[in-house]
Amino acid sequence: MRAMRVLGLRGAQIGSNVNGRNLDDPALEAVWAAANELRAFILVHPHGEILPGDRLASYYMRNFVGLPFETTMAGAALVFGGVIERYPGINFCLCHGGGFLPYQAGRFVHAFNVRAEAKARLHGSPQDSWPACTTTRSCTRRTRSSSFIAAVGPDRVLMGSDYPFDMGELDCVTRVETLAVSKASARCRPRRACQGIAAQCLTFDPSGRHGCGERSRRSPPPIRSIERGFANRASRPTTSVRSTGSRRCR
Repeated sequence: MRAMRVLGLRGAQIGSNVNGRNLDDPALEAVWAAANELRAFILVHPHGEILPGDRLASYYMRNFVGLPFETTMAGAALVFGGVIERYPGINFCLCHGGGFLPYQAGRFVHAFNVRAEAKARLHGSPQDSWPACTTTRSCTRRTRSSSFIAAVGPDRVLMGSDYPFDMGELDCVTRVETLAVSKASARCRPRRACQGIAAQCLTFDPSGRHGCGERSRRSPPPIRSIERGFANRASRPTTSVRSTGSRRCR
């Protein structure tokens, strides 16, 4: 609470687990209750040990296989553990396009319908919890990104730059502008895709309200200047501080 009410932060970035415990662990209930009261923005990005461990040691699979896998586990725990259902005020955001959650939604619903285990802590359908999540997506392939946005909806996607790492993108704005969905959806104009809704979701006042879904009082900087700034800084030495560069698309 101090971080948001005193320091003015909009939320927090957390890992996909806490010391090996999934995000639905009962020990975290007090954390979620406080975040819900503040209507916090919670970005979930894996760090530390990535399962299944040594099997991912080759070919850099720890990154391009392991991170989406961890994100999938985190999202499934939040949904089936009933965290999102119990704490609807939290704005969860899952990195890596939510892992394979968007592509296996039907299987998740089927499991809930036919298996008692899936109903242990979740009362409503998994479909009732998914709209509370947004996802980040790095636009590495235009056709893949277009189909992904079509699957989850343009109002639930943030553009992730992953700057300054080599798996990131420095021409994010250009990639968004050339996506077919940008032209097909009036809600996915480039400015809103790259910064508009993110600015709204990260608007905060001390009363505990965030601006997600409302017009931000501040005008964000021009998106082209952001992209040029990424390119200009690409040659500089990196630091230990990681920038997610997330933007929401609507």
